[in-house]
Amino acid sequence: MKFYCKNCKSVFEPNGWHEYDTKSEECPLCIAGKLVVPIPDYETPAQYEKRTRKPFPDNGLVWVKLSYETEWVGNTLYGVQETSKKNWPDPVEHIVIADPPVPPPDGWKPDETI
Repeated sequence: MKFYCKNCKSVFEPNGWHEYDTKSEECPLCIAGKLVVPIPDYETPAQYEKRTRKPFPDNGLVWVKLSYETEWVGNTLYGVQETSKKNWPDPVEHIVIADPPVPPPDGWKPDETI
């Protein structure tokens, strides 16, 4: 799992020897008394914008899950938006940032609490 510091805007990943408790951990980079925020393994563009206060770039890679389909499809956010405006055969169910570079597992749903 990756973490984000609201103070210095750093994204970091613990190297495994320490489990971060986001209720009490300070950022190891700026050590400004600020708590770290977990970044979900599969972050939606809306979660990205809420976290960074910047829209996810149009040329950013995403995974797309269409309603009534079983497979995730890779595309750019712009490509998904343009195709869905024209005549995408099925409505889009989920869009997640392609980080990690493998699609979400079967049955995945976005974490609405973040």
